[in-house]
Amino acid sequence: LLSSDQLVHLKAGYPGPLRETRAPDAEAPLRVGFVGVLDHPKGVHVLIEAMHLLRGEPLELAIHGPLAMSPQYVAELRSAAGGYPISFRGRFESDEVDRVMAELDVLVVPSLWYESMPLTIHEAWRNGLPVVASDLGGMAECVTHGVNGLLFPSGDASALADTLHTLVHDRGLVARLANGRPVLQTVESVAQSVEELYSRCVEESVRGIAR
Repeated sequence: LLSSDQLVHLKAGYPGPLRETRAPDAEAPLRVGFVGVLDHPKGVHVLIEAMHLLRGEPLELAIHGPLAMSPQYVAELRSAAGGYPISFRGRFESDEVDRVMAELDVLVVPSLWYESMPLTIHEAWRNGLPVVASDLGGMAECVTHGVNGLLFPSGDASALADTLHTLVHDRGLVARLANGRPVLQTVESVAQSVEELYSRCVEESVRGIAR
């Protein structure tokens, strides 16, 4: 078995430029988005249920993700979204991520399962957005509540609604959370760290053999 001092944790690096944070328009509806696979474990239905509880609030939800992977689930989502300010935008290409994020003020990650290290959270931060996420797994590890985003109990639509209600009525908090994003590693900086780690391991092995 390896001891803890033999382990090195290198986080993933992300391509693309770091974009400036921006304060949401206080006079316009808050633009909330989901970006990902439309499947039950991703918890999109929880987000739509939260929208039901926020009827009449200045809030819009844009759902970005492929519509053909789980047609029955998507049909249920569409039915539940009827009559609410919720739009289904469909799939998008990987080079369109920045465009998608630019149309949002807040990203919501309502997953019901233990995500490892959600790429969408880091893409949101790279694009200057705060994140609202379930308090599970990699999401809870990434998001520091009250610093770079907000956490809510997984599957709890009422708690999610309360969280979004707070952001709707405190646009300054949205801006502060966006500005609290962590330092993000680039692909290049992570590659350099990996190279340095391998070099150190080789040097230590050579010294061990020499002894």
